[in-house]
Amino acid sequence: MASSQQDMSVQDLRDNHTYSKMSLEELEAIDKKTLTKSQKKLHRKALKAEKKRIKALKKRQAKYDKKLRKRERKIQSFVRSISVNKGDKFESGIQIYGESISKLKLFADYSKDVFLRAFIDDQHNVIIQLYVATNYDIPHADTNGQCYKTSPKWRQYNGINIAGGTQLPTQQINQTIKQCNDNFCTMREEIAGIIDINYLIQRAINYQPLEFKVKAQLGNDYVSSLSNEYIIAFLKVLLTEADNGDPLYKGALADLEHYSKTLGPDITRPGTPKAASNSIE
Repeated sequence: MASSQQDMSVQDLRDNHTYSKMSLEELEAIDKKTLTKSQKKLHRKALKAEKKRIKALKKRQAKYDKKLRKRERKIQSFVRSISVNKGDKFESGIQIYGESISKLKLFADYSKDVFLRAFIDDQHNVIIQLYVATNYDIPHADTNGQCYKTSPKWRQYNGINIAGGTQLPTQQINQTIKQCNDNFCTMREEIAGIIDINYLIQRAINYQPLEFKVKAQLGNDYVSSLSNEYIIAFLKVLLTEADNGDPLYKGALADLEHYSKTLGPDITRPGTPKAASNSIE
């Protein structure tokens, strides 16, 4: 009798192992009338586990798909917001401007304007700039009563560093006093730094944002970033406009299209409900 029970236990283990390898369709196709009592119990357990696994898997797939759709929508919204100016009778080149992040409201600090812009001449020489404009308030007058409107106290933003410590060749574009009241003056400083297209491409295909710091002579430095989706959108528009038949442009555009449809280098869509994929993390 003891030998019979031991044999049944071994068989149960074998049955359980077999059922755990089956897909839902295979489990549902089994004729339960042909099973022993212990096999039916193991079959029900395996069927329940497989249904639970598939439900969890579909939930993970839906979560992945939702994130991917959001990424694709963001990229497309940036593409639509980027303006392309073919120039006028005085200019032969193409100018490309990315919409400011404040207008797209994707960042918390709406008082800043930050975007990429490009200038392309007839020979397809491309110059890309990171444009940063900052608005800030200062007291209307100093402790001696001198009005800052007549003697402005600027922060003097004078350099842009990108992640890694590289300082971009920069130029100060403008300094303006937007308005003054009895208490404060609102100041605006604009600066731009030339940035290499290959650096942007590397940020794009590595799913990284463009992080930067604007250095000030007085006051705090300004640190911010442009999203990976924005970089991809800008490069798509730029490479499309700069395309002169060079296969490198076509290849880069194809790569950007691929990276815009994935979430990251190690993030893949969960597998389809098959017996070969039998675990939920």
